[in-house]
Amino acid sequence: LGSIDVDEQQRLREAVLELNRELNATMRELHLANAELRELGELKSRFLGMAAHDLRTPLGVIITYSEFMLDEADASFTEQQRSFVRTTLRAAAAMKRLIDNFLDLTVIESGQLRLDRSWTSAAEILEGVLPMVQPAAARKNITLLMEGEEDRRPLDVDAGKIAQVLINLLNNAIEHSTAGARVWLASRWEG
Repeated sequence: LGSIDVDEQQRLREAVLELNRELNATMRELHLANAELRELGELKSRFLGMAAHDLRTPLGVIITYSEFMLDEADASFTEQQRSFVRTTLRAAAAMKRLIDNFLDLTVIESGQLRLDRSWTSAAEILEGVLPMVQPAAARKNITLLMEGEEDRRPLDVDAGKIAQVLINLLNNAIEHSTAGARVWLASRWEG
């Protein structure tokens, strides 16, 4: 059907070699860009984690003094002033929850989340959580009910992390419930 065109074969070989060189160069550039992105991501996470951590201290002061004003100086305040302090306290508490959640996310993304596992029971965790949210519930005249306090079976968990999740859930339930409502916290064994 025809003779082999040696020149054409040589041109094809050279074109394939050039494409291969370009592909290798592009792959090297891509690896470098990925490494830079990883480094920038780690720097961003560290910076945001430090910034969020530094925000907790002044926010804690705002919360503490707002609670103090509501508890101690409340009688001398007008209803409008009490409302301002309650609004400040709610906003600061919401900001603290956001910062806490952000710090947790930063730690998880960095791969540095450590679980502090120990043996405890669901009842012990529940009993530790209720006093943490009781003041917020009392302010709204919300009744907190607990079920499962008799369950003392041992669990190998990070009680602090479980408590944090429960506190967040209860604070949300309290915040989004009407005054005089009831909020239940229950544990059930499934297994």
